[in-house]
Amino acid sequence: MSTSGPAEQQPGHPGHPGDPAVLAHAWVAHLVDGGTTPWADVLASGHVPGRVLDAEADELSLPGAQQLEVLRRLNERLATRGESAPWLAEQVLAVSPPGRGALDLPLSGLPARPYGARPADPARLPTAELLRVVTGLIADRLVGAPVPQESGQPVRERLGGAIADRLPRRHGYRLAGPVVRVGPVRDRLHAMGRRPGGRDATTYVVGAGMGRLVTDAWTTRVLDGVAPSWLEWLATWVDRDETPRRADLAGAAAVWADRSGGPGRVEVVLDAGLLTGLLDLPEPVRAAPPLPAAAVELLRQVSGVLAVLVGREERSRLLTDALRPRLTGAAGPPLVVPAAYAGWLTRRGQTLLGDLRAGGYRVHGPTDLLEHPLTDASVPGVAEPDDDGVLALALDTLADWRTS
Repeated sequence: MSTSGPAEQQPGHPGHPGDPAVLAHAWVAHLVDGGTTPWADVLASGHVPGRVLDAEADELSLPGAQQLEVLRRLNERLATRGESAPWLAEQVLAVSPPGRGALDLPLSGLPARPYGARPADPARLPTAELLRVVTGLIADRLVGAPVPQESGQPVRERLGGAIADRLPRRHGYRLAGPVVRVGPVRDRLHAMGRRPGGRDATTYVVGAGMGRLVTDAWTTRVLDGVAPSWLEWLATWVDRDETPRRADLAGAAAVWADRSGGPGRVEVVLDAGLLTGLLDLPEPVRAAPPLPAAAVELLRQVSGVLAVLVGREERSRLLTDALRPRLTGAAGPPLVVPAAYAGWLTRRGQTLLGDLRAGGYRVHGPTDLLEHPLTDASVPGVAEPDDDGVLALALDTLADWRTS
């Protein structure tokens, strides 16, 4: 006669505490509580740290492997800071991954279903699958998120009376150029009480070296709407042997010359630091450093999700005013034009400089940045974003997003 216990208590039998479905539900609870144990370790040991196994488990009610792994990795980041974010767990497990791919991947170790995706080990999922979850989460948090507004406090109070009294009173100005370049400068000028416009204003078209002009143009393209990949976009312009529209300083100068009364009212600045002297400012003003390649790619991927949630104008506002400030200062190398395109970059820079001279515009800054532009052979940077770096930045961004 058999000495085995009841069938429902036999190891491996559905409902037994060692059954993978039971372990899976305990593991989900472990993650919701801030746990960081990988699923493969739980499956191998038959044990979930700090959890009592419940035999009442339904594998069909489990969240997807992508969401669970994203939550585990977020918990790891928070644990290193001695923090937790219980409100985040609910959002992670409820999100549906946008774009192409499986909605909810089943966990490895569970019986294979006769339909749908095959079971997967969460830790071995492709980075792109995890990015789908994280970009969906970021997009959801952006929609309806408050965007910092400019302070209504008078400039004299913001700066202090003594500094405000020293602000020079001179001719007006306007700034033109990519938002990623002129935006920080414009904000700083506003804070110092220097508003654009005015009678006889000079328009300063702010640029940089040719390589940076191209990467700035790409970043602006991403902030304006749904965009192809960096290398895909770049190859289009190289194949045409043309300068990207947003990198064409001569074209921008011509537009402002028509509006302002001629080329004498327009000056091109290749180094934003020179604006300190040109505008007689009491303290230095410099453009912000370029965003890391991972940050621009994250903006691009989140933009694709926002495209189905909000209109184009609102999408651009959320990316520019709500998400980009969270990515400013992030670590990582910036994008650079690949060395293989050095010839194209040099031709475009020389053509641009010739157009500026032909237009009669005064140019401030080293023109050799256009005549002999730098590429990734001499500038620290990467020629293509790395998915793992994008995912790491996206997870850090969510972990830092403290508003529930």
